[in-house]
Amino acid sequence: MAIIATETNGKVTLVFNTGVDEDGNLVTKSKVFNRVKPDIDSEKLYQVSGALASLQQHPINVVRRTQEFELIEE
Repeated sequence: MAIIATETNGKVTLVFNTGVDEDGNLVTKSKVFNRVKPDIDSEKLYQVSGALASLQQHPINVVRRTQEFELIEE
């Protein structure tokens, strides 16, 4: 039994630093952008994420890319 994995649209998550709590731990907030095309180059996605981050109130901490696959039995 062969399985075919087909890439579907993914998502990019931008994690922002929103400050520190009373214990000194970093507090973050995330924004998720869905329907990211699977064939987009990671460098271009990072550049777009930086442009989106520049429009936000808080500084960016992390950019996460998540790609999903659809598995089909051949």
